[in-house]
Amino acid sequence: MTTFKPPFVYVSGVALVQVLFITSILSLMALHFTLTSRAQVNIASTLQDKITAELMLMQWQNELFYALLTQPIFSEGNHKPPTANILTKHWNFYGKTFSPADNVQIRIQDIYGMLSLATPGMQTELSNLLQQVAISGTDAQRIVANLQHWQGFNSNTYQLSHAKAGRDMLMQNLSEFKQVSGITELQFSQLAEAVVALPNSTLNPLTAPDIRLKAMLAPDVASKVIQLREQGQLDAATYIALTGIEDYESLSFVPGQRFLIEVKVAYGESVAKSRFICYIRPENQFPLIWLD
Repeated sequence: MTTFKPPFVYVSGVALVQVLFITSILSLMALHFTLTSRAQVNIASTLQDKITAELMLMQWQNELFYALLTQPIFSEGNHKPPTANILTKHWNFYGKTFSPADNVQIRIQDIYGMLSLATPGMQTELSNLLQQVAISGTDAQRIVANLQHWQGFNSNTYQLSHAKAGRDMLMQNLSEFKQVSGITELQFSQLAEAVVALPNSTLNPLTAPDIRLKAMLAPDVASKVIQLREQGQLDAATYIALTGIEDYESLSFVPGQRFLIEVKVAYGESVAKSRFICYIRPENQFPLIWLD
């Protein structure tokens, strides 16, 4: 005998399935809205961090420009002028990074302390410098010869027959140095601390980066010079006594007016940084000029 079931039983079962289905859809929509909102908040927070980092970068650049234009640059040893501020108390001009505040890193390199790649007579020192970044002597000579030939300089060193024809034009930017074959990205980043594309015939050994001092001097002398400089005890007389130099024609023991500057600021998840070369002339009608 067949049992009869009222139709409302089926109706209530379908309704329950519909309710569960609609509830699931609403739950998924709510989850989607929550995740989307969270992503939007993270994007807004990251954007805010980025803008804040860029504003802080501009602030510290302006603070540095003001200090360079108003504060005495040259000082003997650990002596600091009585007007020293938060920057001048920490700064140096031989490329060592210093932090005047949390999450702020500044590097100032006097151009007089760097080796110019646009100087015809830099072959020997550049070859030594290349060897400081783990480039063999033969490869270093080849790179130097190609660079000389590329810029239109006469070279008496070994040169590959398939070297590119010289442009007869000096380098316009240090990034062009990457195009000389045989130099890796890591080696370029190390060399970028000590070489510059700007013409420069003056050497200030007191502001030369550590890597250049090691290429210029005997290992023990270079170590002693670097140690004394870190201790604030290196001056012209001490350097001359240690190295025994006699030719002072191209030497200067006072920082020049051109500086390679790097500023890096971190805020939250964002980092803002800049690298440029500027010409500081406080007494001139145009006291600040960007060279690169």
